[in-house]
Amino acid sequence: MNTFFKKVKKLQHKHLHELALMCGGMALLVALVAIASSGVPRVAHAWTIYISPFSYTPVSTGGYTTISWYANSAQVCSLIGPTLPCTTGGEKGFRRAPLCYQTFYGTTGSVNTGPITGPTTYTLSCYSPPGCSWWCYEGTGSASLTVYPTSPTPSTLTSFTASPASIITGARSTLSWSGSKGTNFSACQLSGGQWGSGTWFSALPGNVQTNPLTTTTTYQFNCFDTTGASTGSRSATVTVTAPLGPCNDIPTQPSVPNNCVTPTPAPGTCVPTGGSYSSTANRCSCPAGQRVSGTACVPNPLCSNGLNDSYAPSCTCPAGRYQPLGSSTCIPLPVCANGLNSSYSPSCTCPAGQAQVLGGSTCVLEGAINNLSADPTRVRKGGTITLSWSTSNMDSCTLRGPVSGAVATISSALSGTLSRVIANQSIYTLTCVDSTGTSRAQSVTVNLVPDTIER
Repeated sequence: MNTFFKKVKKLQHKHLHELALMCGGMALLVALVAIASSGVPRVAHAWTIYISPFSYTPVSTGGYTTISWYANSAQVCSLIGPTLPCTTGGEKGFRRAPLCYQTFYGTTGSVNTGPITGPTTYTLSCYSPPGCSWWCYEGTGSASLTVYPTSPTPSTLTSFTASPASIITGARSTLSWSGSKGTNFSACQLSGGQWGSGTWFSALPGNVQTNPLTTTTTYQFNCFDTTGASTGSRSATVTVTAPLGPCNDIPTQPSVPNNCVTPTPAPGTCVPTGGSYSSTANRCSCPAGQRVSGTACVPNPLCSNGLNDSYAPSCTCPAGRYQPLGSSTCIPLPVCANGLNSSYSPSCTCPAGQAQVLGGSTCVLEGAINNLSADPTRVRKGGTITLSWSTSNMDSCTLRGPVSGAVATISSALSGTLSRVIANQSIYTLTCVDSTGTSRAQSVTVNLVPDTIER
């Protein structure tokens, strides 16, 4: 009997030990559940934010450009650049945000910035905050963009004339100007006479009429760009003379003028030599083929473009000479102050689509980057892409991109194709210079296909 009770007691100890182990396991499970529900950081998913496109609008030197971007799965982006305002102190609640930034919320954004005086680089960093829910994606991404401005086209003031340049007292003259507006054209200022110390005009070319003049007056015309620098200055003088006789102003007034004599002349009083007077029409007239000139009728000019009869019958200027606006004579072609030869006179500008050779006297076709592309633009890490580019009228080109963790020159060909193995997001920039000294650039970005990684 004692042996039986000993076996029962031993069996009880064994089952109690197993029960204790079972209860301990359950307690540990309950403790883990309690701890998990009390705020232990949950495992999030890692996510790479891709920024594409990241681009800018064309801009000339000294102008402003608009930078635009799109970032997938981002909640906040910060854009940093030398022409943007810098805010310091504070991280907007995201521990990865830099201390000097301009923040834009959402997956898309744009900002107008400048002035752009040379190649200017901007960096965009985008974030998605960690730990927002069981299926929240925590991620980061960044990209850089360099803005390359183009050279501004100059403004030109070709001529400023008065027509007629000689009038009688009380008559008017028309001031005319011609030229072309450049990239940074601002306005032109006319001074003298009724315009006093200066009145601004934005029209180029343009014209205005003077008030009736009683004295000889000189007018000054100046054009300016947006920096305040003068882009051209010319002057014109209107000579005023007293009437030569009672019929002096017949050429400007077809009807018999009341101010020829005082009182109003009787019919036939103010008749030009060789002409006649009509009392019904109250008008002096000349025979067919003639016109009033001063106090006489003279033959009509043979040149309808204003040149005097010495240029008839062709009524064109000889080689090497040209007719100024409002003039009846031909003068030598001007020397181009910008170095172009006389074949580009009188405007001294290159034809459309051409530019002046740097330091030269001729015009050539402007250079252009026709294409820069990557195929494909998104690959997995270790994948291969093909770069293709072509240019026109360029003297030199440099294609730069990632090489062993740094940016370096990978080709100097004016056109071609090239294969590259992609390890990270890569930006390739083609910069070319044409014979005018103008630099042009174009970039293409290759992104990695995102991988979702369980942690």
